[in-house]
Amino acid sequence: MAILSARELGLPVVEYTPAEVKRAVVGYGRADKTQVQRMITLLLGLDEPPTPYDVTDALAVAVCHLHRVPPAVGAAGAAVPRGTPRSWRHYRPS
Repeated sequence: MAILSARELGLPVVEYTPAEVKRAVVGYGRADKTQVQRMITLLLGLDEPPTPYDVTDALAVAVCHLHRVPPAVGAAGAAVPRGTPRSWRHYRPS
């Protein structure tokens, strides 16, 4: 229903495969839910991992979308603090 409503309003609808979302967040398209949850926690600077996994999945799709669309003036990409790991390859445990 939400997709139909968006289309009727002329809003763009974008779909991502699970592998695309995992690649954008973790850097590996076959990552497990725990790896995605950990990277979302790090990327968004959260104090605790988001739960349940449905919340993690929604945040991961949002991060994937931000990686895929061209940046707009004042894009939300600025919300990620500088120095925050952008993928698991950049993460260095303290």
